[in-house]
Amino acid sequence: MGGVRDPFILAELDSWLKQLDDNIRVRVGHMVGSRRYEIVTRVYGRDGVMGALEPDKQVGGHEVFILWDVISDTQELSRAIAASVSHLAVHNPIPKWHGLISGVAFPYSPPELDRGPVYEFHLNPVLVPDSPTSLFRTEFEEV
Repeated sequence: MGGVRDPFILAELDSWLKQLDDNIRVRVGHMVGSRRYEIVTRVYGRDGVMGALEPDKQVGGHEVFILWDVISDTQELSRAIAASVSHLAVHNPIPKWHGLISGVAFPYSPPELDRGPVYEFHLNPVLVPDSPTSLFRTEFEEV
């Protein structure tokens, strides 16, 4: 996870993220081979909550928070991929800058610090009641 406040990155955020995603795909592809992984990028301050359903695609403020979720079969592989993602994010070039450091600020240092395993929770209850009110205790009183 990292914050971006640089106006040059924010002005070209989609192209900067696409370039970063392409660089990540190449680097991680060499590293993991045929092992399965997924990287989900969420941009809070633009469409991090609603994703594709967000009606306003413009960055409305002066900063965004980017969260990269790395999902793989093992914690070790996820950790290695996350380390590459953070390194590439810091060194993803910006056309208006000269050099290899961009404006991504990480709230934790080092950013690839092990946060331990996480889990995925799914709840899909299916219940067909006998009647619309059978699931709720109902008492009638005449007064």
